[in-house]
Amino acid sequence: MSGNLDRMVIDRAAKWGASLVGFADVEHNEVEMVVELKNQGWKRAVVMAQQLSRGIVDTITDRPTALYAGHYALVNQKLDILALEVASFLQDLGWRALPVPASAVVSEETLSSYLSHRAAAAAAGLGWIGKNQLLITAEYGPRVRLVTVLTDAPLKAGSPIKERCGKCTRCIDACPVKAIKDTDLALRDREAHLNVHECNQHLWDWQGELGYRVCGVCMRVCPHGQ
Repeated sequence: MSGNLDRMVIDRAAKWGASLVGFADVEHNEVEMVVELKNQGWKRAVVMAQQLSRGIVDTITDRPTALYAGHYALVNQKLDILALEVASFLQDLGWRALPVPASAVVSEETLSSYLSHRAAAAAAGLGWIGKNQLLITAEYGPRVRLVTVLTDAPLKAGSPIKERCGKCTRCIDACPVKAIKDTDLALRDREAHLNVHECNQHLWDWQGELGYRVCGVCMRVCPHGQ
């Protein structure tokens, strides 16, 4: 039953536009989420990635562009619809499911959301958390946006993969505000790798001009998925 259900969910998600789909064990793996989502019986996270337009990402130089800001917003909307469709599909099959918004900041201090989509994606084996603290996928590098559906369905969870950043420092060198630190990725603390305050302030600096808190410079320069 599990194998059939896995295939059904993957096929449906792909039909609705997901570029990558994975399942994370959130019952035994520590995936950061708000207290309202904890201890609710969730066993798995269906994590879906949507690749970004390479043409639009390539318009980013040492600053974000209006094209990228609009694309960022549109992909987030698409992902929210995708999560709703997958959650409804699982619910129709008799399982509990909760779609987590693709982009919703619930803490300005820590730049955290309802759930860490990146941590869930890494636990599912879709990629690894890079030096820029983005999910890096083999297929698209960090040029993806993520969304998650929590469920109690018995989906077969993936396993984390080894990081492949090595000695590369392109994202560190390119960061406009030098917020990315060259530290050992074995450290699990995000603040050990990223000055969250500097990064957040830089995103806010573009809010007025572009209408969205975006940057994307460290994403564009990553060699993975090029």
